[in-house]
Amino acid sequence: MGDSSCVICCMVRDCRKPLERNLKFINRLRACFAESYLIIIENDSIDGTKELVKSLEGEDQNVFVDSFDTGSITLPKKMASGVNPSFSRHRVQKMADYRNRYLKVLKEKIGIDNVDWVLMLDPDVHEFSVDGIKHSYGTEDKWDVVHANGRMKYGLFTDAYYDAFAFMEFGDETVLTEKKILLNQARLKSVSIGMPLLPVRSGFNALAIYRSKALKGMMYNCESNDDERVEVLCEHISFHDAIRKSGYTRQFLNPNMIIYYNTRCRALFLWFKGTISKLLRK
Repeated sequence: MGDSSCVICCMVRDCRKPLERNLKFINRLRACFAESYLIIIENDSIDGTKELVKSLEGEDQNVFVDSFDTGSITLPKKMASGVNPSFSRHRVQKMADYRNRYLKVLKEKIGIDNVDWVLMLDPDVHEFSVDGIKHSYGTEDKWDVVHANGRMKYGLFTDAYYDAFAFMEFGDETVLTEKKILLNQARLKSVSIGMPLLPVRSGFNALAIYRSKALKGMMYNCESNDDERVEVLCEHISFHDAIRKSGYTRQFLNPNMIIYYNTRCRALFLWFKGTISKLLRK
């Protein structure tokens, strides 16, 4: 890491508090490289996130901010078609379009050939591990893309793999269904620190690291999926498929590159709230 360069790409909306916390992590991470850049895509924030990211651009010439407003809802409460809103074309197309904006900034303002690595992360989570990322770089000769082991804490002791919509098992070309998403989440619950790299078709889970040359000519898109509830594939799946087709086939999930979406206190609060609600309904 120390003699290489990287660009960190982020997408944010209404997440000022976690962004402020994770900017400390991002700065620590940037300091691990000889040269680094930060790209932030922000849209429609009303909680101070917009003002925060605009101030960052003025403080560092290697920070690039694309801030805009669409006035649109990303995740509807309900779709007339019966599609799960989280897996709808309405949502996923927006995600693909927004992520393409940081690829455009990378290509036009920095240049893919001018950096060695591209780290894409969603900074609205609770905690990233610099040590986990360093672990990935300790195995960099084995991969072209490496994905995080993002975890959500539940109740007193449990944690589980979180973003299973972006995950596809290596070699799995079957239709993506809600049942498969839940089964993958359950199967990945046991993935933990100390395990070797796991080959995957797709991952991400709030963080993925790419060899910069693997991203040449790449764009996110929204691909149809033949299921009445899961209308389209996650934008990460089609993106990683395109990277694989271009020759960069070594894609892995690193169990040691941990991310936590929440705290144990938050998990306990939600567990307690849910328990009380059930009791009141009886």
